[in-house]
Amino acid sequence: MSDTLNTILTAIGTFFAAFLEWVGSVVTFITDNPLLLIFVILAIASIVISMVRSWIPGAGV
Repeated sequence: MSDTLNTILTAIGTFFAAFLEWVGSVVTFITDNPLLLIFVILAIASIVISMVRSWIPGAGV
């Protein structure tokens, strides 16, 4: 039983490490390209503004 749990935890750890490496690669790619960075910042700002507007009563639909 312990061997199976150890295998599962090792697989989860390997997946999580690979996922973080992939996210790091994407973030590096975005920050190295200023034009792409502008679009990402605008998208994040749009999401934040729409979330804040939904919290204010009567401000948005």
